[in-house]
Amino acid sequence: MKEAFDDLARSLAAGMSRREALKRFGIAAAGTVFFFRSGRAFAGESSDCKDFCTFVFGKGSAAYTQCWEDAKRGRGFCFEFGPESKECRSIQCPPQSFCVSHNFNFNFTGIGPGHHCVPKEA
Repeated sequence: MKEAFDDLARSLAAGMSRREALKRFGIAAAGTVFFFRSGRAFAGESSDCKDFCTFVFGKGSAAYTQCWEDAKRGRGFCFEFGPESKECRSIQCPPQSFCVSHNFNFNFTGIGPGHHCVPKEA
């Protein structure tokens, strides 16, 4: 955001009209807001969240629909236990698989990190 103010000040000093400078500043500010808000939304819309909801609830069930709708809004099971959970966000699972937090299975006694990778359904 500091760069945006610097750009505005430079633009004003260069003889650009105030209207044009404010217009450019507004576009830059809106782009910054969109960039930070969209990262979470697009993450929730990942196919990994969709696969996770299918894995947990079975495709077509009411619970699956709720899980997927919540994921698109950046909340719910996918963000608590699935690929978007804090245990899985930085994990790169092999192709055709997705991450599940060990917190999802409270009886899991695996040794190692707080996650495991689950193969996607064919």
